[in-house]
Order: sequence, then C-alpha cells, then structure tokens
Amino acid sequence: MPKSDSVAAYLRQIDDSRVYSNFGPLVQRFTDRLAGYFGVDSENVVLLGNGTLGLQGAVSTASPRDSQWIVPTWTFVATAQAVLSAGRIPYFEDVEVDTWTLQRPDNQAAVGTIVTSPFGGKMSLQDWANESARRPVIIDAASCFDSFRNLSLVNKLNICVMVSLHATKLVSTGEGGVVIGPKEWIAEIKKWSNFSFFGDRVARTEGTNAKLSEYQAAVGLASIDEWPRTRERWLKVYKRYIHRLAESGVTIQPRMDGDYVSSTLVANLNGKVPKMEVVTRLKAANIESRDWWGAGLHRMPAFDEFVSKRTYTNTDLLAESTIGLPLYVDMTSTEVDSVVSTMFNA
Repeated sequence: MPKSDSVAAYLRQIDDSRVYSNFGPLVQRFTDRLAGYFGVDSENVVLLGNGTLGLQGAVSTASPRDSQWIVPTWTFVATAQAVLSAGRIPYFEDVEVDTWTLQRPDNQAAVGTIVTSPFGGKMSLQDWANESARRPVIIDAASCFDSFRNLSLVNKLNICVMVSLHATKLVSTGEGGVVIGPKEWIAEIKKWSNFSFFGDRVARTEGTNAKLSEYQAAVGLASIDEWPRTRERWLKVYKRYIHRLAESGVTIQPRMDGDYVSSTLVANLNGKVPKMEVVTRLKAANIESRDWWGAGLHRMPAFDEFVSKRTYTNTDLLAESTIGLPLYVDMTSTEVDSVVSTMFNA
C-alpha cells in the first residue's frame, strides 16, 4: 500500500473540492490514469468497490437471470460467487494442466464464459476471440495488473477484463477493482454500479451500489504514482525465487517467465517432493504457506448442486501439486533462500 504521506496529498484535494461521492474528480482522474496504462480510452474503464463486484456487474449486464455461465474449477471462489450473486448459474469446466486456464468449452447452452488468468500470468485476448464471437467472455485477471498492459483489443472483441485493486495486489485502492471492456458494455456496468441510474433518478434495470469512492481513488492514485518504483522491487524478489526454485526442478505459475510480476507466487512441485512434506517442513520452521484455491471449486459445498458427475482431473492434479509461498515486496534474498532451502531440506 502507498505511504500515508502520499495519500494525504490527494485527500487534501478532496477537502478542497468538497466532492465526496459518485464519480468525483479523483475517481475520474484515476480512471484516466488506468485507461492510459491499459492502452484504452476512459470510456473503456469502470471502477468498482471490489473485484468481485466487477465480475458480478459484467455478468449481470451481459445475460438474463437464471442463464448459465461457464466457470473454471481452478480459480478463486469469488469467480463463481459473482455468478451466483448475479442470479446466474455456474457450469464448471476443467482447466488445461500446462496453462492452468479453462479448457475450450463444449457447452452449447451457456450464454457466457469466464476465463481465469491464474495468479498474474500473461494471457492474450486474441486466444479467446473465437469464443467471444459466440458469447460474452469475462477474463478474471485479478492479479494481472503487470501482465495485462495493452488491452486495446477490447474495442474489437466481446470481452471484459477484471483486475483487482485489493490490498494484496500490485496497485491498490485498499479494496477495489477495475473492469476494462467494450464501451457499450462498460457503460452498462457503470449504470449497474449506481442502482441502474443514468442521468436521472429512475432505475430501469437491475442494479446495485458498487461504486468506488473518492477516498479509495485517492489511495489508488498514490499507489499508481509509486508503481514504477515498487515494480522494480517486486521484480527483484520474483527473479530470485524463480532462480532458486529452478535449481530444484520446481516451476511457478504459468506464463510468468517474462518481464512482469505478480503479488502471488505459486510453486508447482512437479512430483519432486510430496506436497505435504513441504507444508510440514515449512510449518516446522514457522513459515506459512497457502492453498490459495483450495481443492478446486468442484469440491466446495457452496457449489455442490452445480457440479456435474464429470471428473476434473487436471484441477485435482494442480490442487495436489501446487503451494503458495510467502511473497512480499520487501522480502530479502536471504529470506527467499530460507524458504526454498526449508522446502527441500529434511
């Protein structure tokens, strides 16, 4: 998170303007900054109170109630919860074992598809162009602030992208999210986020209160001001981890081998050592680890009624072989070395 002194300068601007809510000047300025960063127009961008609301708004404005959306089983729970909160039905599909992303869906009844880009990995929108010609596509790119740098293709494809601005992410408003997509779709999400009002006080469709506040925008502006410097610090930690893990034949989440970072690092043990042995060794050394996505959505009771009798082999395999490791921007090389050494030394 940005330092309080950096945020304070923007808070004073709020006091000067005395505009505190509903698409104020700082929200607009932050929208413009993000539009420039993602290579789109400001009309392609909408800010929401959190990333889950971003997904929910995109689903709600692209489909009727009780319609079916394809959702990967290997993703964070918010992906499917957003579909349920929108009054739509999740249809679970397995993922590819090499990319960890959604298998090409064969469901003809679904009206939309959600694709997750796992843990900050890079993804090309063009890969989903054919799918978006059949039905709306939403990319849950929660951790992908650094790897999704040019999204200008949203002007040609029926695709929305959600990037989280949570406190655990690279650029943050404390709690928040941004959706980038076609201008018409974004306009509908913006209306949805403000009770479906649009220029008057009449609600014509379903909607809610999902707006980002001026105070959140102040934090976001301070955060994006600091981003070029913090990015270099993240990159140093990431490169150290990748180097040390590679020495033991362990990889991290796919598509993270370029010049970009994430605030999450997930190691794929690749059968080099049993996962529970690694968890036990780390715990004994007072080092925490995480199963960020648990055993997969198909094994969570909240979704029992939506899970088919099919198997989700690749999700099961990833759940058994991956582990989230400690990662923070001021982590030292010595601390990285300590984590990796503990993982593989009995």
